[in-house]
Amino acid sequence: MPLQGENATYRWWTAQQRSYLAPFSYAQPHFYLPRAPGPGSHPRFAVLAHTPKNTKANTFMVFVKEGTTWKMSAATGFDIGQTPPQVALDADGYATALDPGTTGLALKPSTLPAAVDDNYLTCGTKNGAVFGKSTDVTQQRTAYKNGRLRSAQPVMRVSE
Repeated sequence: MPLQGENATYRWWTAQQRSYLAPFSYAQPHFYLPRAPGPGSHPRFAVLAHTPKNTKANTFMVFVKEGTTWKMSAATGFDIGQTPPQVALDADGYATALDPGTTGLALKPSTLPAAVDDNYLTCGTKNGAVFGKSTDVTQQRTAYKNGRLRSAQPVMRVSE
């Protein structure tokens, strides 16, 4: 089941900049599937993969179902040499959810959205200060420095 992506058009990009974008795909995906969601939960899954051009830098993506379409709701890249965290699996091999209030990590999972937003809005002077140096963090903070907030995530489609 290949993963194919289409880059979203960023409003501030010029026609020339948009011309550099092309559809892309990920190779060797490792899917993390949770058990069927309970009432009030959105169907979701996660995947760890890399692009065919860069087999040593992985991307971890989370997809949620919106209507009949699966959409990427979160993604983070891992630079070469960075090890992605282990996903907890239950006895049957299903991915388990991390409690939003979990402590003992760099930050509570429930504070992750605010920390990412802080990178874009203040260059990481508040909640985002917890993040170490990475390509994603640098891009987020560069968007702030350039006065350009990211307007959309790339749309990812899962083809069967």
